[in-house]
Amino acid sequence: MRDDLSAVYETRGARLFINPWAARDDYIQVVLDRSLENKDAFFAQHTIRPLSAAEQVEALRLLEMQRHLMLMYTSCGWFFDELTGPATLQILQYAARALQLSRQVTGEDREEAFLQRLQEAWSNVPGCGNGRHVYERFIKPTMLDLVGVGAHYVISSIFGGYDGHDSIFCYRVALERSQFLQSGKTRFFVGVALLTSETTNTSLKVGFGVLHFGDHNLSAGVRPLGDNPWFEEFMDQACKEFSAADLPTCLRLIDRYFYGSTYSLKSLFQDERRRIVSQIIDSTLSDAEALYRRVYEDHAPLMCFLSELQIPLPPVLRLTTEFVLATAVRRALADQGTELEVVRSLLDGVQRSEFSLDASNLESALRQRLNALMNRWMRNPSNLHILGEVENVIALPRVHPFELDLWRSQNAYYELSQAVAGNGAGTVNDAWLSHFRGLGQWLGIAVPQLPTPRPQMEEHPAA
Repeated sequence: MRDDLSAVYETRGARLFINPWAARDDYIQVVLDRSLENKDAFFAQHTIRPLSAAEQVEALRLLEMQRHLMLMYTSCGWFFDELTGPATLQILQYAARALQLSRQVTGEDREEAFLQRLQEAWSNVPGCGNGRHVYERFIKPTMLDLVGVGAHYVISSIFGGYDGHDSIFCYRVALERSQFLQSGKTRFFVGVALLTSETTNTSLKVGFGVLHFGDHNLSAGVRPLGDNPWFEEFMDQACKEFSAADLPTCLRLIDRYFYGSTYSLKSLFQDERRRIVSQIIDSTLSDAEALYRRVYEDHAPLMCFLSELQIPLPPVLRLTTEFVLATAVRRALADQGTELEVVRSLLDGVQRSEFSLDASNLESALRQRLNALMNRWMRNPSNLHILGEVENVIALPRVHPFELDLWRSQNAYYELSQAVAGNGAGTVNDAWLSHFRGLGQWLGIAVPQLPTPRPQMEEHPAA
């Protein structure tokens, strides 16, 4: 593929560049600075004549094709024992982008010939098949064109991800017109956007419509506008049906006007999809927490009465209580302003009542609180109050059934202890040293020989 596409580059590049290979080598200057001024300077130096806008797009596509042909030879990708390893998948993505760009330049599809060779390699993972199967399963879904970028933009906008003029990775989006309608949890977003690739200068104007029913349920349509006045018809009819609360008809309009070009949450870039799904989950959990809390509060007197009589709680009431208590503990841990005594009191109450809590979520909140405290302490190690807070947080898992990953705290403590031990004159007082040694015991670290304390605490040099 490298040899085949290099021939394409050389043949078509000769129509645009004085020396195609010298232009390829100097293209790194554009990669480092993709401003329009820098691109213009590059073209002025390397093209045989001033290029039209369409010719500039072709030139940049050819150069990007060459860049991805080199990237697909990234060395770590070739030292593999498994086709589905991350390095190998990455170089296959580079190869796929080179194929996509060659198709845009020449109109010829070379992907099938590439896959016929790729299918001779087999994965060692049962069920993953050969190289063709790996490519179609893991690589094809990651490939996007400008219409796909438009789908990402409009779906994210429904969830508050973007405004009217935004950059999405290497793309610019300008919202030329739009209308946003909402009824309860249902929302409808329709409009026209201009999409531009900052890499190749390619631009495309699209019309879009996205109907969100709540949670993850949505349907989006995106397609180039073209010369057909179809979009005005769609916008008028869809807005009318949504305003009349006829959602099935609105959805059918999207399917009809955007036939073959509809998208869902699965169409988003991975990071943005994760952000939106997390947002949906948080909203769902918030509703569930409110429901469980209401049940708990309504039946708390009954549960106390059953406990006094030593009658086991019905499973549904026990589950409700454990959920509410775990949520209260997690929120108290996550709130840096909540005193640790409040957390300890909640946990003591749980143990006395013989409830069991899901430790995984609590451990995560406790770890985040500890790491934040350690960061504060390392910035100001002489602060005895923060040192005491760190002690209390680290001591908590020893009293209650948590498993806490302490490696960051242990590393930070060890570095500070070495700095203090090496400060021969001594910079610590008795109170600080006592707490510092106690923290070392909680962390399981042997404290080195420290200097003789001074009466007054001074700022640590490493702070």
